[in-house]
Amino acid sequence: MISMILVLNQKGDIMISRQYRDDVSRAAADSFRLQVIAAKETGTQAPVKRIENCSFLYTRHLNMYFVALTRSNVNPAGVYRKE
Repeated sequence: MISMILVLNQKGDIMISRQYRDDVSRAAADSFRLQVIAAKETGTQAPVKRIENCSFLYTRHLNMYFVALTRSNVNPAGVYRKE
């Protein structure tokens, strides 16, 4: 199950966030911002990143990052599914 959903701009500022479970914190989102967006790793690596025992599933569209955070074992196909 997804714990948090984030929408970030190209600088890594949180535009929209929604927390569904209390097992992840905002500090985890800052870790993603520092390790992925600031390091310009997007587009060169897989869209699933494991940071601090938390899985980040992300995609970039135009200048926005859509990020799903989870601590549990979630199926990435279910996260990226469009209906």
